[in-house]
Amino acid sequence: MNVFGIGVDIVDLDRIKKIYSKYGVKFAYKILSNNEIKSFNIAKNKPSFLAKKFAAKEAIGKALGIGILNGFLLKNISIQHNDLGKPIVIFNKRKEFDLYSNKIIHVSISDEKKFAVANALILSK
Repeated sequence: MNVFGIGVDIVDLDRIKKIYSKYGVKFAYKILSNNEIKSFNIAKNKPSFLAKKFAAKEAIGKALGIGILNGFLLKNISIQHNDLGKPIVIFNKRKEFDLYSNKIIHVSISDEKKFAVANALILSK
């Protein structure tokens, strides 16, 4: 296996709080997949939930070498978690799945007070 790409993103929680207070669930629907919306609806701290998902997806986009300006839609990626809490990346659209099915994607997500951060490492099979 070879390293295909790495990416990191940090998000200021205050920025997400302002966006969420202005746009509400419209912002959530713009960045979250349908499966993530279900988890978002029961999340206790919605701005923190959004910040972590946003940071993770941005880090993945950077590691893939693409960005939201190049047609990369955040809601086309779903970040789920296994029983131990490990983030699992799922591509929701067939096009993205076909493009990246030969990649192994590792993501680490964390938050502390004012910030959420995510790191993505992508390996080629």
